[in-house]
Amino acid sequence: MKESDVAKVVESSLAKMFDAREKRPHPDRDDKVLTDWNGLMVAGFAQAAQVFKEARYLTIARRAADGLWLKMQHDGRLSIA
Repeated sequence: MKESDVAKVVESSLAKMFDAREKRPHPDRDDKVLTDWNGLMVAGFAQAAQVFKEARYLTIARRAADGLWLKMQHDGRLSIA
């Protein structure tokens, strides 16, 4: 069998497997936002901005904190889950 023929067979087989897999139920995703872990990340970037005098780290920390606040605050307080 030529290499080009093998490549066609492999490509066709991969497409068939993908189609079969798409028909099965997809697994559940764990898309929780963990306030404590995100808080540690925000603090780390804020400290890095101060230590390394890098404004981009502070920008990252602010954007992450704003996003965390928008998603996780209830009645003016951050939720834990």
